[in-house]
Amino acid sequence: MQQTVFLVGGMLFFVFIDQITKLWARKNLGEGVLLCNDGIALGVAAPRSVTVIVTVIIIILLCAWFMRHRGHALVERVGLALLIAGGSGNLIDRVYYGCVTDFVAFFGLWHFNIADALIAAGVALLLWHMIVVVPAQGDGCHTRTTTNVID
Repeated sequence: MQQTVFLVGGMLFFVFIDQITKLWARKNLGEGVLLCNDGIALGVAAPRSVTVIVTVIIIILLCAWFMRHRGHALVERVGLALLIAGGSGNLIDRVYYGCVTDFVAFFGLWHFNIADALIAAGVALLLWHMIVVVPAQGDGCHTRTTTNVID
């Protein structure tokens, strides 16, 4: 229970930081640095209603996964918390501004924000957990018994 409270507090903190940095960017950065991304991942175009609905569904599913796995590894729960926080931060932008505020330029190719970084970190932690941690634990989920059946 204490871990869940700490992680939910962390999610709220990161959503707050994301929104504060985006507010600062909207007030202080000009065209060319500040982008209004109305698409989905990597700027792929999609209608606003679709992105909002899909984002809400994904956040609900991630919250269910987060609550259902309370006894699981901390790295898995932190990864989920980061995904929820990042998705929530970008959802707030989509609902209130019609687009996601991107303001950090990466080699002039990609523009992103704190929420996007949280999402990337969450995905990386979950992948690391699934690829490295779970197989190393040998929890029996990856073994399969076969039987020879003669017809």
